[in-house]
Amino acid sequence: MKGEKEVRKRTIAIIAVIILLGVAAAGIGTAQRAPKFQKVRTAMAAKGNIESYLSTSGIIKSKQSKTYFAAPQMTVTKIYVKEGDAVSAGDQLLSYDMADIRNSVEQAKLQYENAVLQLDELKSQKKKIDDAIKELDRDIKTLESSNNPQDIQKLAQLKQQRQSLQPISSERIKLAENTAALAKLGYDSSKTRYDKLKTGIIADISGTVTYIGVEEGSTANPSQPAVAVQNLRDLKVVLSLGKYDSQKVKQGQKAIIKNVEAEYEGKVSFVSPSASRGTAAMAGMQQEAVLTAEVDIFNPDDRLKVDFDVNVDILLGSAENVLMVPVECIKYDKTGKTFVYVVEDSKAKQVEVELGIQSDTHVQVLNGLKENDKVIQNPGISINDGTFVVEEGALK
Repeated sequence: MKGEKEVRKRTIAIIAVIILLGVAAAGIGTAQRAPKFQKVRTAMAAKGNIESYLSTSGIIKSKQSKTYFAAPQMTVTKIYVKEGDAVSAGDQLLSYDMADIRNSVEQAKLQYENAVLQLDELKSQKKKIDDAIKELDRDIKTLESSNNPQDIQKLAQLKQQRQSLQPISSERIKLAENTAALAKLGYDSSKTRYDKLKTGIIADISGTVTYIGVEEGSTANPSQPAVAVQNLRDLKVVLSLGKYDSQKVKQGQKAIIKNVEAEYEGKVSFVSPSASRGTAAMAGMQQEAVLTAEVDIFNPDDRLKVDFDVNVDILLGSAENVLMVPVECIKYDKTGKTFVYVVEDSKAKQVEVELGIQSDTHVQVLNGLKENDKVIQNPGISINDGTFVVEEGALK
């Protein structure tokens, strides 16, 4: 009896183990068949306003500036301004020592007057000689038909006088005329230079003196600037745009100019019709070609300094009340097509979308989505079409 009881106990234990193993196996199979959910963050496709900007930088320049160079071989006697002075158009900036050039004008004038006098004297002599020859030729012709011994004697005298008279050639007259003309050119040139330099350098724009490169009593280098005047109330930003950015910027676009302290409104006023390429300092290598553009600053103040760099945001486009999603929702395939993942029935659904303008944070969706669609943000490589997903915070 005791042996039978032991066998019965062992049998019951084995059956219990088998049952437990079966239950565990069934649980594992159920768990393996259950879908795995990926936690995701989503954003709603919603309507709003969007603005697309190109962010770049440029150099502040004056829209009105003039650099003046001193005249060659002229000594500066007086400088009437200093750096930082405000000047108006017509103000004298500096004056020259005019003694030498004044003497040159007087010499040229005397040379011209002498040449004119010599020409007049030569013409007068020519007229006298020509008149005398005509009179002698007339008298000789009259006496040649006479047989009177006295007339014959007088005829011989007249012929002798006629041979002694040499007319002044037209070439001599022309030479004297040319000499007078050259003297006149020299005089006019000297006087024009005197008239141009006698007032020194005159400002032809209103603004502020930003540079002085000469000293009183010195002979200025004509290849170096003497004075620079800039209008510091009429400013622009000069941009250098690369090949891709240049295709986006158009004349008339609004802009925001930013420096450390403030922001200013502006507008693209000029886009160069052609690019330019500089030369690098090393090995004569050419730099990348750039296109020059200018942005007018509407409300400049003293905080903006010429030749400092500033940041510029150019408004490329804007749209109101359009459907848009955050930029981190957008994915690209190998062909360049754009798509998003929409959450439908706890699954990620891949949807191809057509995009419009883009801001730093959002992008316009022209086709593919409707308002209030839930779109996955920053979908990683674990998200594919049909992946089970759950929004963060929905599962614990």
